[in-house]
Order: sequence, then structure tokens, then C-alpha cells
Amino acid sequence: MWRFILRRHPRQARFFSQQLALRQITTRIDYATPTFAGLVSWIIAWELYHRKDESSSSSSSGCEGRLLPHVVPQLPTNPRKETLRLLQEMSDQTELSTRYEVDWDEGPLGVGAFGTVYWGVDKKTGEPVALKKIPKELTDEEAFLREMTALMHIQKAGGHPYICSLRDCYADGQHYYLIFDLVSGGEMFDHLVDQGSYSERDAARLVREVASALAFLHGLGTTHGDLKPENLMLSTKNPSDACIKLVDFGCALVEDEDNGKAVEEDENTVAAFTVAYCPPEILRAEDPTMSPAMDMWALGVILYIMLTGIHPFDLRGDSSDEEIEKTILSGKKPPLKNSSIAYHLSDSAIDIIEKLIEPDPSKRLTADEMLEHPWVIGTTASSDAMTGASKKLSMFRAYRTKMSAKVFANIVSWSDDEGADDVSKRVSLIERSFRAFDSKQRGYLTRESVEELLPDTEKPRKSSFSLFGKNDPAKLSLSGFSDLLAENMQNKYFPKNHIVYKEGSIGNHMYFINSGTVLIETESGSVVTRGAGDFFGEGALLNPKKTRSATIRCLTPVHAMEISREYFEKYLASSDADLLLTLKEKDIIRKRNRAKMILRLQKNLKEMHYRNGQTIFSPGDASDHLFIVEKGKVDILMDGSNVFSATPGNVFGEYAAITGRRRNCSAECSDEDGCKLLKMMGRDFRKLVQLSPELGSSLRDLSIRRDFKKAVVKRINKEFPYNAPLEAFNAIRSNICKEECLCQEAISVLMRELNPEFTNEDMGEVMRTLGLSENESLSFEAFKKIFIADKQRSKAI
Repeated sequence: MWRFILRRHPRQARFFSQQLALRQITTRIDYATPTFAGLVSWIIAWELYHRKDESSSSSSSGCEGRLLPHVVPQLPTNPRKETLRLLQEMSDQTELSTRYEVDWDEGPLGVGAFGTVYWGVDKKTGEPVALKKIPKELTDEEAFLREMTALMHIQKAGGHPYICSLRDCYADGQHYYLIFDLVSGGEMFDHLVDQGSYSERDAARLVREVASALAFLHGLGTTHGDLKPENLMLSTKNPSDACIKLVDFGCALVEDEDNGKAVEEDENTVAAFTVAYCPPEILRAEDPTMSPAMDMWALGVILYIMLTGIHPFDLRGDSSDEEIEKTILSGKKPPLKNSSIAYHLSDSAIDIIEKLIEPDPSKRLTADEMLEHPWVIGTTASSDAMTGASKKLSMFRAYRTKMSAKVFANIVSWSDDEGADDVSKRVSLIERSFRAFDSKQRGYLTRESVEELLPDTEKPRKSSFSLFGKNDPAKLSLSGFSDLLAENMQNKYFPKNHIVYKEGSIGNHMYFINSGTVLIETESGSVVTRGAGDFFGEGALLNPKKTRSATIRCLTPVHAMEISREYFEKYLASSDADLLLTLKEKDIIRKRNRAKMILRLQKNLKEMHYRNGQTIFSPGDASDHLFIVEKGKVDILMDGSNVFSATPGNVFGEYAAITGRRRNCSAECSDEDGCKLLKMMGRDFRKLVQLSPELGSSLRDLSIRRDFKKAVVKRINKEFPYNAPLEAFNAIRSNICKEECLCQEAISVLMRELNPEFTNEDMGEVMRTLGLSENESLSFEAFKKIFIADKQRSKAI
């Protein structure tokens, strides 16, 4: 092998020998028998060294390499003014120090083309961030303006977990302060130098992440334009759990959203591409035009290097830019099939490289097509570079369903976390799930780390443990973890404007959103969006009729994890009852909020104004209209004690409209500036319910739960104890229930204290609303989820 390297790459081998000699001097280690991985690593190190040496004289204002003209957004007459406008538009007017802690005394992390980068911490989340301090006079730079335009475009679309995101912007008299994700793992190829070549499995996972980021960008009408190894960073320094972060948008092209075309070019404007990663159509054209196909060619070149350690158009690593350009334009294909360079690659890996390094851009693989390729999905990627990887992965399959169920439960719970949206947009759900298992932050999972998160009842039988053996070193990397989950949770990539499903259709899947934004709309007029970290489609899996209650359309390219009905039911069966209740409650609140939105869209609403302290209705009133709060706050009172407060967007007064009975509580404006309400007559409401039975069912459920709270307040003779739920729970139990739960007898007694005329049919409806079948009791945890978490979730959903 050493002779092969000497013959094939004499200059790299000479560099390698020099480095070995240096290491022998400094470490006294015998390097007489270098491994192939070591040779490849040092060849790559030589190539990077050689490239940096050649390009050191060129500008590094965001796009390194020889200057090539191309279509770029035309700069405005006054670029500084336009940059200021863009930055000012997103700048936070509060003080930087109120949200971020920056260690100015430690000095900068580095100095870039436009400013200095410092380490900081987000005080709200505790996450480390990178702060770039940019002098305002440098905002004249064209590359800076292009990068800001692209980053703002990405941010507006919700961001992507594999793109280094612009989070915030602040300004003072002299500088702009841009807050970015902190990417601490370094360049992807630095890992190659340190660790050797990637296995196909690890490469497939990393390339899948790049393709996902590119599919998102291209779907938004954005071309990166300078994809190369230096612009692919890794989230951590540990290669076993690192994820891709795409950086540097100084060459990016953003299409005009109005007409879908690139902004008109300035004939005097040129940008610098890196020739070694440029496709032939860019190199050949006198007036080249950027397109997504350009990024895909570059990714093909990068993939070739990842798997072979050699540049496909610079096999010896000593070619100049002009020589590389000549080789690319010659049309000669790089060595793949029957080649000593690529002999170890699977047929599937060769196939995808050939489809990426396709001279004709119209035939070149797109990012969306790439995500459907078997090699990228992981079904055909070889794991030869990882000794025994397939065997070790099979060992963890004994845990697969249990691990998937835990991941499922985690993602459901994370969607309710305050600030979860901020986290999930920057970290993929798979990565976050992996880190939840890897509590010791080792960068891999072992049997023990998996078992720590599984209840004793969910751990495999002892016979399964024999797969590992005593002190077995089996380790599961992020790539293996991702592949393992993908067997039960399918990755789905939907383009912008794709219809995932339509209202009224039969549903057999639900989806976790890994990246992107979906629009949820109903025929009755309800419209809402959901983004990364959230989920949709669970309603049809919970509904006995299995029908979809809304249509889902992708506002951006979307990466989702699809869970079938079969596995949905398995996950629920292997989890505690709390998970099912969480899903049901979220579905109930979503439908309730949908009902509120539909009410707000009605035309027969009358605007009403009330002073602070003015009574809106009282107990015993015969009026049957309901209200929607537009402005201010309304307290719902029982014998003078607060049951709940209705804030803007909320509905109250529904009890009389639904039941036809007299009011059983009072409502009072409690805002110093007064209350603005929209009133809907009871007869109009009942007509609407006939057209939309789901709306009526949702608001009836809401009314019953509110009656339950009214009954609690009436019994304890003070406001509902949201901060002390056990007090309410015990007050209901009284001496009636023998168990530590709320028995149905106690609930019936409570409700009839509120209204002695409650029939058995009324009580049955109360029990169904609380999710109780015959003789079932309500636990304290379920009580909190229904009556306490209900209040919190309704604000977030």
C-alpha cells in the first residue's frame, strides 16, 4: 500500500514522510508501519495545506478562489443604506446584555472577513453562541450584503438544523452585533485528517444532512454558490455524534420571491468561486448563471473526497486551478468503476457520485432526488470502515422498539416545552433524541446508557443481554442510532407547497417536523402554522373514524419523521398512560383553538365595549350569547371568586349558548383600559354548530371542564388554585374516595352541588370529557394535565 501511495501521490507521500519524521522526533513513537487510514489522513492534510498555500494571496471575503463572473443580486445604488435597512429591520432594540452574556475579556475566538467573533451565552436557554462584532463601515461590502440577505431569508423561513443560523441582531453607534449558532466541531475535513476516511454509513448520514439543508435552501429559491469542505462545519469535535452545519453565504443567490427569478445582475459585478468545486457549465460560460445544480456538483466532489481521500479532478493533489478547470471541462470522468482508487466503494455509492458529477446540469441529481437515493437513505451504504459495525447495530435491535417509543414520548413532551421552538430549529430531533440517551456526553451509546432511560418493565429479557456479553464494547454512534430509528420512523422530505394530506381523507400516519413549516387549514376557515419540533396528524390516529380534520400544506421544504398507525399503537402500548393522555389533551386543545378561530371569522359579530369593573352578565341571566375577547381581560367569577380569566383570543359565555340554561356564573371586565369584546347571539352560534359539529363538540367539552372548575371554586369558596392543584384534588375527593384517586362518585357529588338538576346523561358526558370509562378513577397526574397544563398549553398551541 505504501508503494502504491508513493507511485500515485509522490508529493503527498513526501509531505507525509516529513510529518512522520516530525512526529517521531516530538513523540518518540515508531511510525514505521503506517496504516492506510493514516496515509489517507495525511494525504488530505497535504491537499488542504497545498490549497491554502496556493490561495493565500487571494481575497477571503466570503468566496475564495479565482474570480469568475456570475449572476448575483444587483447591489442597490447605496449598498450601505440597503444593508442598514435590512439590519435595522431585524435588530432588537433592547440592550445586548439583557439577553446575552459575552466574555469580552477572554478575547475573540477568531477574526473573520467582516468582523471579530466572540464567545457568548444565551441567558434564556444557557446555550453557547457566537457573537460577530462588525464595524458599520464594512457593511459596504457586496459579499456581506449577499450573506445577510440569504441569512435573513433562511431565518424568515424558520431556519434549518443543519444550517448555521443567524439568531439575533443588535446595534450601537459604531458596530452591529450578530448572534449565530456556535459551531465548535471545526471543519468536516479536519475530522478526516484526525480520524481517517469515513465509512459509507457515516458519510451517508453526513451527506444526508447536507442534502437536507440544500433541499431546504433550493426550495426557498436560494443557491449557496460556494459549497466546499471549508464551509461544512461539524457541531461537535467527536465524529461519532457530530452533525453538519452549513456556513458562509457570501456567494449566495436568493431569487426574487415575487417572480421566482434572480434579481437582475450588475454587469460589473463578479464573485469568486472555488474552481475545484465548480461544475463545467459555470467554468465554460462567459456569463454564467448560478443554479441549485451548481451546489449538487460541488457535493458530488466532496462526497468523492470523503470516501476516497482524493479530489476527483486532481488525483495527485498538485494541480493548479487552471489545470483542474481544464480537467473538468475535458469531460473526462473521475476514476470510479474498476478503479484502484474506488475499488472499496459499493455500487450504490458509485451510482450516486456519478449522478452528482454529471456534466449536464439538467440530468444532475437534485437535492430532493438525492434524499430518496437508497445510499443516502442508508439501505445500501457499506460500513466496511467500521469493524463489526453491522453486528453491533444488530445487537441494539433488541432495544429498537423500546428506544423508538422513548424517542416518541420525548418528542411529544418537548413540543410542550417553553422555548422548545428555539431549540428544535437549531438541533434536529434525531440529534436531540440521541443526546437524551447519551447523558454522559460520550458521543456514543452503550447498552447501559440505553437501559438507564428505560423502565425495568421495558428492558429486554436476559437472553437479549447475551448479544452484548460481559463488558461488551459495543457502541452505537449517531449514524447507527439514526439508522436504527429509521426502521420504525421513516424520514420524509416534502417540497414547498406539497400537500401532505387533505381534510376528510383516511389517516394512518402522524409526523414529527424536523425542519420546515406547514400550514394547517380547514374547510371552515381555520388556519394555523406549525414548525420544527412540533407534530401533526395525531388526530386521525386517535379518532375512531380515522379521518383527517384538516389539510396540511408545506409552506417551506419540510423534513418530517413519519410514524405509522402500527408503531403509534405499539409506542402507546409500551408507554405509561400519561403519554396517551398528553396526546389526547393536545388534540383537544388544538381543536378548541381551531373552534375559536372559526368563531372569530364569523360576520355576525357585534363589537361591545365595557369599562373596568363593569359586569357583563350575572348568575341567573337569561341571555344566551357568547363573547370573544379582542382586548383586555375578563374574570369569570363564582360567588365572587375567580374561576379563570379570559384574555384576547379566548371565548367565554358558551355555557348558556350550548345548554340553553340560565347563566351559572358572572363575568366582569378587569382591565384598567377597559375591554373590547365581540358578541355572538346564541341562535347564530347554534346555526354554526349545525354546519360544523366538531366546533360544537369542542366548545361543549370546554364548557364542561369550566363547569368542573366552577364547582371546585364553589366548594372551596375561593379562586381556583392553579398553583396548588393538590388542594383542589383533595377537596373533591373528600371522604368519599377510598383510593388516592378521584372516584366517579365524588365527581358526581361535586357537579350536582353546582347544579342539582344534572341528569345521569349529563354526568356521563362529564366522565367522557374527563376520559373516564365505567368505574375508572382520575389520578392526580391526569387531573393536573387536564386542568392545570390545559391552561398553559392553550397559550402555546
